[in-house]
Amino acid sequence: MALKEIEEAFGKIENQGVANQVVDKLKELIVSKRLRPGDQLPSEEQLASLLSVGRGSIREALTVLRSHGVIKVIRGTGTFIASDISGSCYESLFFEIMTTEFNIDALSELRRLMEIGIIELIIKKNQDNKFENLQKIYDEMNAEIKRGPDERIIKLDIEFHNELVKYTQNELIEKIYMFTLELYRPYIIKSYDIQIANRSFDAVVTHKKIMEALKTQDISKMYEVVEYEIANWKMLFNKSHGN
Repeated sequence: MALKEIEEAFGKIENQGVANQVVDKLKELIVSKRLRPGDQLPSEEQLASLLSVGRGSIREALTVLRSHGVIKVIRGTGTFIASDISGSCYESLFFEIMTTEFNIDALSELRRLMEIGIIELIIKKNQDNKFENLQKIYDEMNAEIKRGPDERIIKLDIEFHNELVKYTQNELIEKIYMFTLELYRPYIIKSYDIQIANRSFDAVVTHKKIMEALKTQDISKMYEVVEYEIANWKMLFNKSHGN
């Protein structure tokens, strides 16, 4: 994007919260595809001149964007829009969410919305019922239970869900789901701690039901599985919070 186009795209910058305005404007240009991954930004001096703001404000804005993984600086070359923005952005959003207090109902609604929507899409897009990779992970989970489970069963559980969402054939949904799954990781671990201690593995039964529902294209059965998972998760959530 040419310097003149950037100047026109940014428009007038108000005096209040200059750095935040620069950040917001750059994000708008990226979302609207006027700035694309790999595009080089003007120098700090050029941006400051174009926008009639101080270099300190430009530097502050670029620092924020860099910390979020939106831009990258190559020494001796310049500043560029990152080729893969998602990773650091998701990390920043994850920590922001983790430090925010949500009630159990809000988190349950998020999980219900995500998982039911994902299952419906998977069944719609996979009429041939070929879930070999998912079946392989499920079989490994069963084998782990028979051997005497340890931390590996938790890893397999996460792998199962990461593989499951791939069958949506939608990269955006996959990234968002894998991000939200991190919110529930502590409760997955807690669940297996309890199951290992009690030698009762409800989670494997749940995964079996998921496989059966996928292979039979049974949406109603999937609804039941999701509701069961959420009810179990809410119980663990309340226990961990002393409720």
